[in-house]
Amino acid sequence: MRVVKYGRFYCVAGVVKLEKISSSQLVDKVLKTLDNTQFINPEVPFDWDVFDAALVNALLVYGTPRQRARTIPNEVLLRLAATTQLEEAIRRVGVREGLDAAVFLTVSDSMNEALDTASKIVELTGKLTDLPNRAGKTEDMIRFYGLDERPLAAVQAESREQAVKMLVIQRMASTIL
Repeated sequence: MRVVKYGRFYCVAGVVKLEKISSSQLVDKVLKTLDNTQFINPEVPFDWDVFDAALVNALLVYGTPRQRARTIPNEVLLRLAATTQLEEAIRRVGVREGLDAAVFLTVSDSMNEALDTASKIVELTGKLTDLPNRAGKTEDMIRFYGLDERPLAAVQAESREQAVKMLVIQRMASTIL
């Protein structure tokens, strides 16, 4: 589980194995009662670096005219999907039926409240796990975010993976404009 403090907000994120509950039951049970929580499909090709960039982007726009969603977790969903439309973000990166895991994010201005919510989610679902480590994730990210090879080749980075992450983060940031 990851805990990040940014300004007055405490953000707790993690990946849970869905052993005790289906993804639709989880969404019904949690999202209807907890405003500052969101679930993300762990099969979407991203890693914690990309997630952190989406989180920082969301926190930067929250409370400004650039804010697109009502909550920070929904802003993160928008950034991960690199879109300004919440319905499209949910379709692209939200949890769906049949998943065996889910990424969760909860945000509060109290660390205890954020950790309590995260603990309730873990208790409800089964156990903590981690993002899937799959071969070809970099190429999957290129397809998912619609990156072009020409700008990718122009990025000065240590590796192709780092170049892809940089372009993905740039694509996320461009949704703020």
